[in-house]
Amino acid sequence: MDKQENKKKKLPLGVRLLLLHFKLVLVLLIVVLVWFTFCYFDRVKSTDALPSEYAVYLRTDSIWETAEPLLDLDATLIAMTSPELQKYRDTFLKVKSSRLRKSFFVRTALKRRLDAAVYDGSAIGILDAGILSGAARIVPYAIPHIKKLSGLLEISSNQYGNYYQLNESTFFVFKKNLIIFSTDKMLLENAMTYSNSKLYSKEELSAMTAKLKNPLRILANGKNLLRFVENMDSEKSVEDEKEKNPSALKNYLEAIVPYLSENEFTELTFGITQNEFNLGISVPMNTETDEDHPVLQLLKRESSVPTLLPKFSEDVQYYTLISAGTLQSLKDAILKILPAEKDFSSTWNKSDSVSRIVFNTPLDELLFSWTGDEFAVFGIEGKSEPVFAIKVADEAKRTEIFDRIFSSYLLNSNDSLLVDGVRLPCVQMPGFVLSVLQALNINVPKPYYLIRDGYLYMSQSPENLVAINSGAHNSKRLTGSTNWQRVSSSQTPYSTLSLYYNLERSVPFFVKGNSAMSKILALYNSGRFDLRIKDSVLSVQLQASAVELESSRHIPGFPIELENKTNATLIKSKAKKSKLVFWLENDSSVNSLDCGTFARGKTELPEVQYIVAASEATAKANNGELWAVTKSGMVYLLNGKLESVFGYPILSGVSMTCPPFVYKDSLVLAGNDGVLCFISQTGEVSQFETDAEDGIKSAPAVNGDILAFYEKGFFGGIHIYKNLEPVTKEGPLELDGIAYGSPCLFTAGGKQYTAMITQAGQLYVYDFNGELLDPFPVGLNGVFYMNVAMADGYLFALSAEGEFYRVGLDGKSMRIKIPYFTAKTGRITVCDYDGQAGEEIFISGDGNSLYGFNSLMEMLPHFPVSGYGNPLFVDLNGDNKNDCLAITFDNKISASNVLK
Repeated sequence: MDKQENKKKKLPLGVRLLLLHFKLVLVLLIVVLVWFTFCYFDRVKSTDALPSEYAVYLRTDSIWETAEPLLDLDATLIAMTSPELQKYRDTFLKVKSSRLRKSFFVRTALKRRLDAAVYDGSAIGILDAGILSGAARIVPYAIPHIKKLSGLLEISSNQYGNYYQLNESTFFVFKKNLIIFSTDKMLLENAMTYSNSKLYSKEELSAMTAKLKNPLRILANGKNLLRFVENMDSEKSVEDEKEKNPSALKNYLEAIVPYLSENEFTELTFGITQNEFNLGISVPMNTETDEDHPVLQLLKRESSVPTLLPKFSEDVQYYTLISAGTLQSLKDAILKILPAEKDFSSTWNKSDSVSRIVFNTPLDELLFSWTGDEFAVFGIEGKSEPVFAIKVADEAKRTEIFDRIFSSYLLNSNDSLLVDGVRLPCVQMPGFVLSVLQALNINVPKPYYLIRDGYLYMSQSPENLVAINSGAHNSKRLTGSTNWQRVSSSQTPYSTLSLYYNLERSVPFFVKGNSAMSKILALYNSGRFDLRIKDSVLSVQLQASAVELESSRHIPGFPIELENKTNATLIKSKAKKSKLVFWLENDSSVNSLDCGTFARGKTELPEVQYIVAASEATAKANNGELWAVTKSGMVYLLNGKLESVFGYPILSGVSMTCPPFVYKDSLVLAGNDGVLCFISQTGEVSQFETDAEDGIKSAPAVNGDILAFYEKGFFGGIHIYKNLEPVTKEGPLELDGIAYGSPCLFTAGGKQYTAMITQAGQLYVYDFNGELLDPFPVGLNGVFYMNVAMADGYLFALSAEGEFYRVGLDGKSMRIKIPYFTAKTGRITVCDYDGQAGEEIFISGDGNSLYGFNSLMEMLPHFPVSGYGNPLFVDLNGDNKNDCLAITFDNKISASNVLK
């Protein structure tokens, strides 16, 4: 039996070898499991390594869940274009497009806790390897054997152990389950004590270690945070060489830092998606003090619901609403926080002295005796001029003050303007009051004003006040609009300072700019920022939304976000079958878009100032589709790939006084001496001397072999050349006054004419014999900053006040007033956009709206659309109907379906 049992127990050699390998693997797995289990429990807490006195603390329990969604956000890509992060942009794009994002192992590896903190000038990050701690502990032993790291890493040591230095600002160390990164060697050494949790109070430690309800937690030490912002502001001021004196922000922070709570922590909430942006900061204050600092007195005043807010009609596009206190208390605070170079105190004292002399009234009584505790600046849809509103606390006192100052021979109130049945007085603001306002960046030298419902409204534009009066009778309020409610869902109506913006048709001042934050906010084109004070807590909240524009029908793939600012000029290639559109960005790059394939092109041309479409003949001869000219007169001819054509660039040596233009296939540059420099498609250069004595200020008009320009000045006039021979042989055609732009050339009844309107509204029409067409000149009401355009036998003009005129060659005119539209700057574009009989007229002004009209002055369907500058019309979706391309105020190329 024993022999039989032994035979049964004895296994074949091959099986025994397999079992041996299995046992070895099993033992190895058990050892690894024991090692990883040991490493998981033998750990260092993140808070032990985190130095105290941070400004901002951030924690996430999963880097993957927090960071991975950010890769697909437009806002993140914009942030990567900022100077601070630009060097990481290429790496970011590689990570964003990497297949590793779909890797299970990468996802698992990045589901780790990360604690990070920002200090004064430095930062630290602490990664907890968690279950992967066993692998993290082995890394230090493997680093010396990795050849690729040889020469890159420097191993150093201090009293707490070894650490690694990658470059002058990157240090890291491995400690059990932690991988610690720092930008500062001393900060890393502080972390390596692994005893920092003893330095935190019980409340702070609890706030740092509490279970997360959201993917990300951000805490801040109020005093350190504000000091950090203060230092950033100081560094920025030094870099910009703006100050040797404290800034307003620094003065404000110095005023409130001493009154931050010692026992509570600043909380930050942050959320961002492709459609929503939310940021909230709550700063506990210690206002139980007898300190009489004016800023602190404002902070002690709890926020209320501004009474002006419910009065805003739905056509209010943006507002800044202040309800922090009386004008007196705001003035006292301003005296404390405005930088010294503003010298506001001196300006106030001088103005007060003048007020006492002129009106026998101190400035305090003049301004404070009747004003309340609410003030606002807001904009009406389509209007460039803002409205200023002041709450009237004592109407009887206001009437007394106004009667007193208007009775002075130094100040007049003009009551003659009557608009839509509303009488609007216009007052010439006294110089001493204007100087105080200008010190606060408020410029209203000659405002109209309206008293209504307990508020004084002032604006340079009387149409604004008419709109306010009309809006008071309208049941539709801003607070009931979809956009306002969308960005107010997490807000309360209580506020001390409130800002609201809507980029659909106008861009408020606080979103303009080229900074990364401005660009990110521009993505979320409707937003609300509120500062409120409640129960001694100062809260700041920004809620913004990417609102779909309602004013146009967007083509799929649009709008296209532009990285840099443009001059709002789109150029269409004239090459046969080409679908390329060109534009400039930042005076440094020429950009292209193929409207067929949506392929983008870009080339850097330093100091490039102008681009002009080359003629079809030029494109056929050498593939040159676009002329590009720099500020110094260097001329490029670029093909569709934005490559320079052989033989270019050419140094013209011309100092230009106006944009270049194309005449008979050649590019023409106008010099400051009135000489025209012609550059042919083959690169030949020739010159032609005109009769202009004062130079040419606007690009000449070209019609076939006719070339005409306006020599600006009281003694200038219209010069006309045919095949470079002067048509106006007896001198330029005279205009009585100053005009803008270039002559309008047209043919009527087989005869050639030129037309031009002066700034004062005198419209001249000359034939080429120098004879005025009867009954011209005719006068149009308004101020004109651009010349007329011809369409379907009529001349069309646009005044700065937004009045659109059609003038026949018989001198008869008709006009329409475009609501909430001004055109101190703007363009008139004439083209046949629908392929039907007749031409259409497209106009843009100071706002973000493009209007379209037919020659009967009827507005075209689906207009206005968002945009400014010149529109282009291209079939973008293959339906054989042109779509409207335009650049918008928020720096995008928008495409709208305007033909159905």
